[in-house]
Amino acid sequence: ISLQATLLPKGQYTVRIINAAGQQVMSKQLLHTGGAVTTVVELPAAVKTGMYSLQLIGGEVNLTKTFIVR
Repeated sequence: ISLQATLLPKGQYTVRIINAAGQQVMSKQLLHTGGAVTTVVELPAAVKTGMYSLQLIGGEVNLTKTFIVR
């Protein structure tokens, strides 16, 4: 998955992938220097088809986006 964000404040963030049952399937730390960011989030091989949520959490930022694995 390619994660892109603009105008993201400087700080440390946690990127989480959550499955439809609400279980965390992966977590990654991201240290960001501020501004725009583009990073690749590698999904674990055990991820099955279905709907997932990507969460970006840090400081006052709490973003969630839903995606589908086919």
